Amino acid sequence: MIIEISDNFCILTPVCADLNITESNKIFKFIKNENKRVGVDLSNICSFSYFFIENLIKTAKIKSISLFNIPDDLFVLFNTMNTGKTVDLFVNDIDFRENSRKLINRQFSVVD
Repeated sequence: MIIEISDNFCILTPVCADLNITESNKIFKFIKNENKRVGVDLSNICSFSYFFIENLIKTAKIKSISLFNIPDDLFVLFNTMNTGKTVDLFVNDIDFRENSRKLINRQFSVVD
């Protein structure tokens, strides 16, 4: 995991393609101990376990978490699960750094 720390925020970038239980534990352990805004860059992620989703929702109730650079198929899953109501979703890291242009209350549909 790559960690970038600035005065106002931290960015976590998992380097493995699968966010399994071990990788998820590393991420959430860091998030729980951090006082700054935390963003998770999902650009390298192809899949994640249900454990990641459960901990994301649970941790977001007590900490501010943002996700960005979300792959299309994972974004559809987040949208379907209404995850955007518990965490902040951004298109990219620039939007997260500037804390602007959140994806809020978007209504998407599958097009044939």
